[in-house]
This record gives sequence, structure tokens and C-alpha cells, in this order.
Amino acid sequence: MNSKVDVSDVVKQTWNLLGPLRLTELIKNSVDTVDFNLDFGQTIDKFNTLNQGQQNPKTGKMEGICRMIFSEPNGHLYEGQCKNERRDGWGRQIYCDGNYYIGHWKDNKKNGWGKKVYIKSGKIEEGNWENGELRNWFWRTIFFL
Repeated sequence: MNSKVDVSDVVKQTWNLLGPLRLTELIKNSVDTVDFNLDFGQTIDKFNTLNQGQQNPKTGKMEGICRMIFSEPNGHLYEGQCKNERRDGWGRQIYCDGNYYIGHWKDNKKNGWGKKVYIKSGKIEEGNWENGELRNWFWRTIFFL
């Protein structure tokens, strides 16, 4: 494995703030049924993204519950559901600047209900996303003391 495929310290700090992704949370928010019979494995794709999780036995690609660690310089982290090694279903992504998105995905884009949190400003965008864009939304700002 390529040792450079890792998340940044900022991503690790946000992950520690959020805590581990809970399986019960994933199942509760999932659109598709979670198949617990798929084997686990890992791959590295052509973009040097480390994919870990359930694998489709026919294609060998991640499908089901997965974790994706995007290669440098990004170092983003995604945890949740995937299909064909793409974010698809419910999950959360922590970006290299510490901001994060929790919600639904379709074909690698934010799609359905979701919430994006901007750590430094405290701004939260929450609502329905379509094709990666926030459509019906409201935003709020929380000031951290």
C-alpha cells in the first residue's frame, strides 16, 4: 500500500470531534438495505484513493459500507455507503480544512437531505441537495465559545 494515502491532522481532529461513524446511524439513515453478507477488502483506485469496506464479489469494487481516504493533497475522508467505489447512499465526508458534510449521496455527489458544517465560521447549510448543489435550504450560524 502507498503510505502517502492518509488523512490530514485537521481531518483527524474533526473525526475525533464527531466520533466514529455508528453502524446504527448508517442503517437508520440508509436509503438502501445494508447487506451484511458482503466480504470486506481494500483497493487503491487510479486516483490513489484508498477504498476500504465491503466488496462486490463479482467486480471486486467497494459496494456497501465503506471508507474512502482521498490521496494527497486533499486527504479528505468519506465514511458511509458506496456503490461501484463511488459515494452513494448515506455517509459523511470530512474535508481537508475540517469542514464536513453528513447526508445523502448519489453517484459521488451530495443528493437528498444533508448538512454541511463550516468549522471556523460555525455556518451550517442544511437542506435538500441535488446533483451536488444545495436547493431547498436554510442556513444558520453557531458561534463556538
